[in-house]
Amino acid sequence: MGGVKQQWFSRRLFIPSPARHRYQPGTSPTIAMDGLAPGAATLTSRTFGVACAQVQATTPITRIVGAPVSVAMVAGQTANVAIVLRRPGNMQVTATLA
Repeated sequence: MGGVKQQWFSRRLFIPSPARHRYQPGTSPTIAMDGLAPGAATLTSRTFGVACAQVQATTPITRIVGAPVSVAMVAGQTANVAIVLRRPGNMQVTATLA
């Protein structure tokens, strides 16, 4: 890619039940992510309805970002990124082996 370094990272927002946490639908929490290298970056995000320590590979995702967000990280500057977390859809796939 002509010397352009691409960074991929995923920030998981572990959100407990609304009764125990301040983040609820309709709010806009801000999360600082420090120490990121300059260059091109892509942000994705998923949330879960259980405490961090309870998240397993099979834990249902409660909210997702519809599409990855591209960010140009510049040394010494803060890139402001706004995302919308939506409920995920479901799919059932039937495959016929011919």
